[in-house]
Amino acid sequence: MKRNKKKLKQSIKLRERVENFLQKNPTAIKKIPPTDIRNLFEELQIYQVELENRNDELLKAQEQLQESEEKYRQLFATVSDAIMVFDAETREFVDANDAVSALYNYSREEFLELKHNDITAEQKKSDESINQTISGKISGIPLRYHKRRDGTTFPVEISSGAFKLGNRQMVYGVVRDITERKEMERSLIENMDKYRNLVDYSIDGIAVVQGQDIKFVNSALIKIFGYQDKLEMVGHKFTEFIAPEYKDLMVQMGRNREKGKQALRRYKFKALRNDGKKFDAEISVSRIYYQGKVARQGVIRDITKEKVAEDALRESEEKYRGIFDESIAAV
Repeated sequence: MKRNKKKLKQSIKLRERVENFLQKNPTAIKKIPPTDIRNLFEELQIYQVELENRNDELLKAQEQLQESEEKYRQLFATVSDAIMVFDAETREFVDANDAVSALYNYSREEFLELKHNDITAEQKKSDESINQTISGKISGIPLRYHKRRDGTTFPVEISSGAFKLGNRQMVYGVVRDITERKEMERSLIENMDKYRNLVDYSIDGIAVVQGQDIKFVNSALIKIFGYQDKLEMVGHKFTEFIAPEYKDLMVQMGRNREKGKQALRRYKFKALRNDGKKFDAEISVSRIYYQGKVARQGVIRDITKEKVAEDALRESEEKYRGIFDESIAAV
């Protein structure tokens, strides 16, 4: 290719030299040496071949471009998210896919008559985001509110970018309606509030643990363990509040439960109060999801009084059994 380019330059120079010569001496063609005429002819043939090769390359590049445009157009049309392109300076839309029509309730032709200002419900924030997108500072907007044709607003998530089209700065956005997601989040928050209110008024202590970390405790639990504030327990390892002889057992039980393996649902253990004293407790454990991750919920009761009563009853039974046995022996 480099050799052909070199020969092409040489042929052009030779042709220019001959043209200049003929312009100055129209009748002098007869004086041109046959060797120069033959060289000129050969160089012109090379020039012609080079032009044909270039033409083939251009045709091939044009075909590849058309194929790429067809693939782009197919992808552009079939993506379920709304895709739009607008001029950064005028904010006028220059292209949009069919999903845009479904999302904003405009026909494609109507939408292309609009400007970006017509669909955003947060003009100032949108302008800031557009400038940040052009400068490359951001490539996505997690939450923005847009407007439909009837004026109703709805939350969207946007993936954005910028590119040049000739001398024009263009911005594109891939827009997804996240109304359902936001409603689910709102519902989840409401349910969490209800859950917190329910467990906070429970007379039993309740804790949520992930791995070994305490994520949540209710008021009853901190009272049982002798603390004043929930933060004295939340964020700590649950093993800090377990008697040493029970730590390994409860850690293993917790691992098994989070992995879905078999584990006791209810059992007794010795816990540690704030003052370091041990006390008898009973726990009922269930596997739950907390903030999107597997966790364990434990309902804990202080059974110290029950344990004392059981021990007293057992001692009484043993005492009276001994008296009864002695009486039988005497008889």
